Amino acid sequence: MPVISRDGEVLSGHEIGFLSTDEDLYPQLTRLFFDFNFRVVAIPAGENSSSSQYLVTFGNVGEDSLSAITPAFASLDELESYTNENIIDILHQTLFSGLEDEF
Repeated sequence: MPVISRDGEVLSGHEIGFLSTDEDLYPQLTRLFFDFNFRVVAIPAGENSSSSQYLVTFGNVGEDSLSAITPAFASLDELESYTNENIIDILHQTLFSGLEDEF
């Protein structure tokens, strides 16, 4: 699945699914996954690396590409922490972008 990073780079990754039981470990990421149309995507950390980085995207899985709305982090714990600290900005930026011009 192609993902467009925040700096415009096109990356390849795969979606990380969540279960309702994951809410204890990753409450913000789980809520974004179930309540909105956000996805967590794992992308390779580098060409020769077996580790992944994780970021939050917004869009439908069937779309040609998804747009990253967070930086990439080395672990889901780091991504959860960032999301927790920036949840209002993430939701506002994604759900209300472009609407300010209409008012």
